[in-house]
Amino acid sequence: KQTVNSDDGKYVAVSFADAVVIDTRSSREKESDVYTNDISTPAKLTSAIDMCEDLGGITADVYVEEGEIIFVAVLACPDEPVEEPEPDPVLPENVLVVSAASKSLAELITDAEYLGIAPEDVLATAEVYYNGDEIDTFASAGYVAGKGDIIEVVKNDQGDVESIFIRSYTYAKIDKLDTDLSETQKSNGATVGIELIDIDEYDIGTYYDNHTDSDKILRGFDAADYEEGTVIAVAMDADGCIVDSYVMDSVTGVPTAARAVQLDMNNWVKNGTIAIDGVTYTYAAQFTGLDAGADVDFDEEYVVYLTAEGYALAICGSDSLDDVYYVVGVYGDTLEGEMVAYAQVISVTDGKKAKLMLDDDGDEYTTDALIAESAAAGGAYVAE
Repeated sequence: KQTVNSDDGKYVAVSFADAVVIDTRSSREKESDVYTNDISTPAKLTSAIDMCEDLGGITADVYVEEGEIIFVAVLACPDEPVEEPEPDPVLPENVLVVSAASKSLAELITDAEYLGIAPEDVLATAEVYYNGDEIDTFASAGYVAGKGDIIEVVKNDQGDVESIFIRSYTYAKIDKLDTDLSETQKSNGATVGIELIDIDEYDIGTYYDNHTDSDKILRGFDAADYEEGTVIAVAMDADGCIVDSYVMDSVTGVPTAARAVQLDMNNWVKNGTIAIDGVTYTYAAQFTGLDAGADVDFDEEYVVYLTAEGYALAICGSDSLDDVYYVVGVYGDTLEGEMVAYAQVISVTDGKKAKLMLDDDGDEYTTDALIAESAAAGGAYVAE
């Protein structure tokens, strides 16, 4: 510090700019301290003081002569702060995050392993809602919730369950935000249109931040977080009305282990996991991005999108230039008696030439058209 207590009890200004500085800490002590380097010069002492200021400062013996510090012996620095892990959130007793597949609603509500509500405390006529749609009653509902889904029960004044709400989320991506709305849409209360697509980039629909038609509102929308390219989880009813949404967190990395997708009787995912950076993520019932039985490539990097409860809801290859090519021409050839199309390409990462077989997806711009344009351009046509 820049002041010390002198013999007469007064604090006087001093400087250690020319002081001899030694560090008396052992190697083991340095390893656990916030400042691990050897403190052996005035400059390093200044750096250590600055780093430790908010942690209680450093401890040192200081020797002063005629208002100047001539010797500093560093005794201790604060330990490196240990970040305490955040405790797992405690769910209300009437809420369950489904952790098992192929369980009936009755099992999930009454079994002690799950919500554990006594069967006599659940009305047989309790209404069951799935993403806002009334789908059944408790007595007749079967397998209506899968892994990662959320069940919330509501009791009447007598303590009996009278309503059961299930929320199940799926993947959606914001493809476009449109603020240039028609006067009609503006008069309906909208200020922005949000175009959503699924993981295969097929259109889900256009929703709005506000609208007189409540079915067209993207509930959960926040202009600060919902940007073009943002991936969100959406809970959608059978008519496409979004009853809730939120921005998903994600992890990116090369998988170290994985379990292939298995489907249940509802074609929901019942088994499947992926491990990245030592953490294993379980596939949610509505998981998308891998077909049943498909395996991940342990040499490729993936992005895994997570629900708020930590389940994997979607997986896709990370944005990498490894699969980006410059197309120099498209041509047709015969393979096993059938005409197929190939693209002559150059990898943008290493400049190597290759040929890729193309799928003809039947759109207006077919591979036949690509071949014709390539031939017309002398083989130099560049496909988009």
